[in-house]
Amino acid sequence: MKIFILISVVVAGVAVSGADARTASAQTPPTTCLVQSNGAPRLIVGNGTSSNQNTAQSMAQSDWSRQAMSFGGQYQSWNRAANRSTSCSSTRRNFSYVYSCRASAQPCV
Repeated sequence: MKIFILISVVVAGVAVSGADARTASAQTPPTTCLVQSNGAPRLIVGNGTSSNQNTAQSMAQSDWSRQAMSFGGQYQSWNRAANRSTSCSSTRRNFSYVYSCRASAQPCV
């Protein structure tokens, strides 16, 4: 009786199998993220405020990108960041709401 094991990996949106999967996963470049001198993740925080929650969230992510860029332009991408978190709160002012959002993440290349 023979038993076959099939290894399947998705690399850049393309599924590869068998020996090709082992070499393809070995060729994937490692992710480099910012860390503090003690080895802990360096988290960057961005803030945004608006009368619209989606706008406030977008402003917080833009603020995060601007601050992450100070470590080098390659770190500014929110989509490549690790440990991403976005939270929003609202406050009633007069007859409308003001949304305050906070975006935090570890910049990665």
